[in-house]
Amino acid sequence: MVVLFDLDGTIIDSYLGISSGLKETFKKYGVKDADSLDYNQFIGPPLSDSLKAVFDDDEEIIEVIEDFRKYYDRKGQYELVAYKNIEDVFKEISGHKMLVATSKPQERARDILDRLGYSKYFKYIAGAVAGEHNKELIIRDALSQIDCDEDEEIYMVGDRFSDIVGAKGAGVKSVGVLYGYGKRDELEHYGADYIVDTVLDLKDFFKNR
Repeated sequence: MVVLFDLDGTIIDSYLGISSGLKETFKKYGVKDADSLDYNQFIGPPLSDSLKAVFDDDEEIIEVIEDFRKYYDRKGQYELVAYKNIEDVFKEISGHKMLVATSKPQERARDILDRLGYSKYFKYIAGAVAGEHNKELIIRDALSQIDCDEDEEIYMVGDRFSDIVGAKGAGVKSVGVLYGYGKRDELEHYGADYIVDTVLDLKDFFKNR
C-alpha cells in the first residue's frame, strides 16, 4: 500500500499563518473587507488559482503571491500546529510506503516537516517546484520516486477538491478528510472515493485496509 498525504489541512493546521499573511497582503493591495473574508477558500489549491476570487489581473496576482511568500517565510510558516493524533496515523501505517504531495513550495514543506519531526515517516516529500503547483503532477512526481507493484493500492489523502481532482488525474484513490478546510459537499462533488470525519477515523480507515 502507498499513501500520499497533503500537508495544509491534512497534516498541519496552518490557518493562522496563511490567513494572517493573506490579510496583511490584501490590505496592502486595498482589498475591501479583508478582515471579514473566509480565508479557508485560499488554503489548499494553488494560490494562483484561488486568488482569482479576489483579483482580476494575473500580473497583480503574481505580485500578491510574492508579497505573501515574504510574510510566510518570515513568520507564517511558524504559525501552525500539527493536527492532534496525526502522528498516530503515521505510526499505524509505518509498514507501508508514505509520501507527501503538497502544492506548498517543496523546500518550505520539507522545512516544516523537519521541524515537526515527521520527515522520518516519508520516503519522499513532493511539493511545488519552479512554479508548478498542479496537484496531479506533484502526485506523479512523488510516485516516481518509489517502486510500486502493479496491483498495489495507492491512496491520496487530502481536504480540498484539488486533492481529489489530482488523485483522479494520477489514477489513484482519494480519501477526503473533513477536519481540514474543505466541506463534505465539496469532496462529494469532486468524487472523493472515501470521506472520513476525524484524524482518528483516518487511522481506523487505514487500520482496516
